[in-house]
Amino acid sequence: MENRYIMFTFAVLASLMVIAIVLVMSQYVNNSRISQVYQTLNQVQGGLQSLQVLSLLGSSNSTANCGILSAGLSTLSSQLSQLGVEVQAADIENQSGTQYTNLVNQLSYARIEYWLIAQKTNSQCGGGLTTVLMFYKPQNCNSCILEASELSFIQSTNPALAFVGLDGEWNLSVVQALRSSYNLSSSDYPAIVVNGIHVVKGYQTLSGLLSSLCMYTNRAKFCNSTV
Repeated sequence: MENRYIMFTFAVLASLMVIAIVLVMSQYVNNSRISQVYQTLNQVQGGLQSLQVLSLLGSSNSTANCGILSAGLSTLSSQLSQLGVEVQAADIENQSGTQYTNLVNQLSYARIEYWLIAQKTNSQCGGGLTTVLMFYKPQNCNSCILEASELSFIQSTNPALAFVGLDGEWNLSVVQALRSSYNLSSSDYPAIVVNGIHVVKGYQTLSGLLSSLCMYTNRAKFCNSTV
């Protein structure tokens, strides 16, 4: 009887140790993910500040200045895309706590600032860019995911397209102000704003997106596309 008791005690202790090790490893992995998120966020914020300063140096549409701004926007687009994936992958307080909310707030501000800088660059550099701001909702919107993928594909073949997505359901005053200014509701998502003016509501296929971009920009790279 005593041997059975000792064996049972050891079994319980071993189980507790395994659980403790799993919890510690899970916390370590989560902390590593959070650290990576903040590292990417710092890179994005630094890049945005650099482009903001550069855009304020003057309204000249010099080839050098516009080239730097366009290249910077392209880099930031990739970093913002990566940051969005990292924020979703990191299990930060089950994506409901203060830390997660603060991260999404900063990501939303970064996306809006990217779009504003792209708008300003387009104005300063003779309309060489096409900007697209997409409003989406993260839950129960498969068409939002599809349209984001289609726009990302178009951007990959047309570097002069500056595209960024924004969670139109996020409870942030600047997000709600933008949503209101374009008269959008959640039933309109996905919705895109082309060059800060033209609003297209509802899901569009790849060819539909190209048709809209052609209509509102009259650029051959969209109008003559065969995809």
